Amino acid sequence: MSFRDFTFPRVVTDLGLKFREDHLFSDIPPVQLSPDLTRRLDMGREVSQGINNEKARSEFLIAPLLLEIWIASGQRFGLFSGTELNVEPAKGLNGVCDFLIAREPLLSVLNGPIMAVVEAKNDNVWNGYAQCIATTHAAALHNQQTSGVVGPMYGASTTGVAWKFIRVDGATITLDRSDYFFNDLGAVAAILFHIAGVVPSPWREGGRTQRSRLPLRHGADDPDHPRRPPPRV
Repeated sequence: MSFRDFTFPRVVTDLGLKFREDHLFSDIPPVQLSPDLTRRLDMGREVSQGINNEKARSEFLIAPLLLEIWIASGQRFGLFSGTELNVEPAKGLNGVCDFLIAREPLLSVLNGPIMAVVEAKNDNVWNGYAQCIATTHAAALHNQQTSGVVGPMYGASTTGVAWKFIRVDGATITLDRSDYFFNDLGAVAAILFHIAGVVPSPWREGGRTQRSRLPLRHGADDPDHPRRPPPRV
């Protein structure tokens, strides 16, 4: 048994977890995707829909967005693809993770706490809930066992066109009530920056270097929220 063998909602009881729903990121403003990235993702969407399998969506839609976020962050976190995570094989908490975001900015070795799990699905995010919950729960246990870190862990089930987030905090799984789609990728990018705990590095446009700042803790309705155009990624 592995991550992929769990089903939803049975995974919640199988792992002895509690389930709730909430709006997890309603106070995080989106970032503005650059025209170049938007164009590449549009082309990736066309290619992946034509091929119509999970690998294509992972390679042409999900990986390019994660890579751009990693670059815009100043490469301040670790980004892994196809990494095996074996925590408690007897309980099915083992298998290959599509993508992992780790605190330590290493690429060759998964060292330090994992901050997020991203699971790619071909057809719809609903079919990825169980695997995402199991993998994210396993990543939280991995942090406790290897780093002594106890705290929230985030996961995402995505087709590259639709995104759904969860949070694991102890034995509680919280499903984000908000759905994010292809036109909301600026919001998805902002959420991933928030989870990674970083802000975009300076970006260049028209030959000039500009400083982009991503307000991670304040919503647009906050009176102290800076009134400026969203940063670009």
